[in-house]
Amino acid sequence: MEEQKRKLLGEGKCGAEVGFTVEEEGERVILTVSGKGDMTDWIDNTASPFYPYRDAVTDIVICEGVTSIGNYAFRGFPALERIDIAGSVVYYGGCDFDMCQKLTSLTVNEGTEVIGPKCFEKCAALSSVSFPSTLRSIDFKAFRTCDALTDVRYNGTAREWKDNVRISMSSLGNAPIVNAEIKFNNLSKKYLEMTAKLAKLIAEGGDGRLYIASPDLTVPGVKEKSGDTTLIIFPDGETMLIDCGVPSSGIHMMDFIKAVGIRKLDYFVLSHPHVDHVGSWKAVCEYFCETTGGGIGKYLYSGFNFKVAEGKLSKYLGEHGTEIHRDIHAGDRITVGGVEISVFNPDVADFDSMDIEEKDVNNVSLAMRFVYGDSTFLASGDLFAKHERTLAARYGERLRSDVAKCNHHGCFTSNSEEWLNAVQPKIMYSPCDDVVCTRLEENFARRGIKIYKVSDFGLTVISMGKNADYTVDTEYKG
Repeated sequence: MEEQKRKLLGEGKCGAEVGFTVEEEGERVILTVSGKGDMTDWIDNTASPFYPYRDAVTDIVICEGVTSIGNYAFRGFPALERIDIAGSVVYYGGCDFDMCQKLTSLTVNEGTEVIGPKCFEKCAALSSVSFPSTLRSIDFKAFRTCDALTDVRYNGTAREWKDNVRISMSSLGNAPIVNAEIKFNNLSKKYLEMTAKLAKLIAEGGDGRLYIASPDLTVPGVKEKSGDTTLIIFPDGETMLIDCGVPSSGIHMMDFIKAVGIRKLDYFVLSHPHVDHVGSWKAVCEYFCETTGGGIGKYLYSGFNFKVAEGKLSKYLGEHGTEIHRDIHAGDRITVGGVEISVFNPDVADFDSMDIEEKDVNNVSLAMRFVYGDSTFLASGDLFAKHERTLAARYGERLRSDVAKCNHHGCFTSNSEEWLNAVQPKIMYSPCDDVVCTRLEENFARRGIKIYKVSDFGLTVISMGKNADYTVDTEYKG
């Protein structure tokens, strides 16, 4: 079929460096805006240069390079059915598409930040809207009386929508958006960027730095804590996973593991056998041992017998070729990828002296200090304050570490004065689902400790070279 030629109906200027054409192509009339910079703002739609074409235009195309749509630009275009607006357009102006009765769907491209006042007011047929992750404001009455809206999407997470998008609530003007069941992405763009970098590191055999990565495992509506997990990527690209959250956080565990591209896990460490640390073991282990076939190289654990989950875990790994080490105790030393790991807890004697109650299991947590040149990192599971004091008195400055994981999810039960005096951390991270302990956090601030709670900051990645040089990257700003 012979391609139809476009017939020029009109052209003109609509900004200092922006122009437009109106062309007829078969039954379609296409208004194209192109150039560089902002369009002019008009005081009403009759002042717009597009006004003479309002009854005929079916399609509007705004090209890359244009940065804003002028107020009242396309108000009351009764034949308009399609719009295609480049992401370079940061601002949609006021009343831009008001009363465009045939417009049924809208895709706002990545890059756009503001939908102006009354921009889509009285677009009665508008049923589908897709917003970009870059959006930061939906202004006064932008979607007033758009009551046909049933499909609303946002190219970001629910957390990003809540934190980043300001919606004017005046006069119920944006009720169709506020009341919609919005479809969100499970993973943020920043999360995917961060995990892609980690995947590249692992694939390339490391980059000579030590990485500590902790994702947010929060699962709303469950009574237990979502729990801990920390991924260590050693300077040579070897990997170590410490803990794996509760069973219900398994989906987040697997999202993370798949995103960082691990197909073979070199070390799996269980700090202690509480459910919020061992709960997702089955999903994690089956992925490596059965789905990818890469397997798990070594399993490290203290050997403390408690309930049944850890026994099932170690049995499964033994049957699938993992080298089992259920005898990791204070005094042990391990070297991985040029990093020296010293174990300070538990002591075998602690097993005999301890009352076997649920809470006491926290105090058999593995305490592991990682040393890479002049850089230091300490991870100690869920130690309670009483046992922290015991270890602080026993080891003193040997515990000193610039980077440390908060004990027991950053809770008031732990992270005692004696512990902080011994460790003297500069940076701490807390794998937790919104554990709020205000006085403890204020104490961290007084000490000059920078604290990263994954429930606030999302995925947190700490990187360290040999010279006590540390960088921190986070999914959210907190």
